[in-house]
Amino acid sequence: MSRYFFHMRESGGRLHPDDYGVDLPDAEAAFEEALLGARGLMNDAALAGEDVSGQCFEVMEADGGAAFTVPFLLAVEDEPRRSVH
Repeated sequence: MSRYFFHMRESGGRLHPDDYGVDLPDAEAAFEEALLGARGLMNDAALAGEDVSGQCFEVMEADGGAAFTVPFLLAVEDEPRRSVH
């Protein structure tokens, strides 16, 4: 298990640090966690009439190394497509 931190960066550049992190088995699990978090925040923002599509998670490893960045828009594009019957 490794600890990953999900810092949220606003489209204007302001950073909201994650001071706690989450223990996850690997970077793939951290990526999925970031997608789920982004989806949830985008849904909440949509209900409030806000646009957070320009934000992202900057995922960092416990040693301070950058793992990857997940733009919130990727969470929308990654959502499973449902057919309408």
